[in-house]
Amino acid sequence: MKLRNGWVGAQTIGTDSKRQAGYRLFIISCLLLLALPVMLLIIGLQLIATIFLVITGRKQRHSTRFRPQKIEKVINPN
Repeated sequence: MKLRNGWVGAQTIGTDSKRQAGYRLFIISCLLLLALPVMLLIIGLQLIATIFLVITGRKQRHSTRFRPQKIEKVINPN
């Protein structure tokens, strides 16, 4: 059955379709408002993690200066 707006089985009553569109818009806006702080929290945690890795990476770089010499001594005992 084809209706006047072209969609098969769509509701022809204007108030119901407007109400459904309003509910859909409300649900989408609520989901976006809920997703925004979650995304900001994830971005903040990533920044904290990268800063932590940079700080610990600097400490590891200083300690890894002597590792190649130790490896060479193990490979070549002379």
